[in-house]
Amino acid sequence: GANGGMRSDYRQSRAALLPAAASGAVEAGSRYNGAITSPVTPVDSRTSSRDPSMALIKLETRVNAPRGRVFDLARSIDAHLVSAEGTGERAVAGRTSGLMELGDRVTWEATHFKVKQRLTIKITQMVYPDYFADEMVRGAFAFIKHRHQFSDDQEVTIIKDEFEFGAP
Repeated sequence: GANGGMRSDYRQSRAALLPAAASGAVEAGSRYNGAITSPVTPVDSRTSSRDPSMALIKLETRVNAPRGRVFDLARSIDAHLVSAEGTGERAVAGRTSGLMELGDRVTWEATHFKVKQRLTIKITQMVYPDYFADEMVRGAFAFIKHRHQFSDDQEVTIIKDEFEFGAP
């Protein structure tokens, strides 16, 4: 469908993030040393019944690492850049390295579908180490809302992502 490329890009980015960090590819100072325990699992992917230009992607990832470490990895700009290595994606304005905090803005620049784009997001909610959300404040989409929820299952941290967006 029209949103298939976006779903694929997002799944590949999340799938690349955790193994890259576990292998030590994340820069020194990162506190991550766990390993992904399962592939990124698409839990649900659908378009809105009210508006087919809107989509919601739900993913679940299990990581063999403490929740606080996984939470920090998920909000690490440096880890994201490692996961996107080879794509040319970079942080160009706002916070450009380190851990994103509540209220931070980051402007990402990347080429998707052969078009160079900029996307500015803002961290709108954060409860360490359980939850954070980011939303697009400027970019090509009608809107983007990304919710990240973290929970424990014995020694494993479960990440539940909900990525909702509206086509331009």
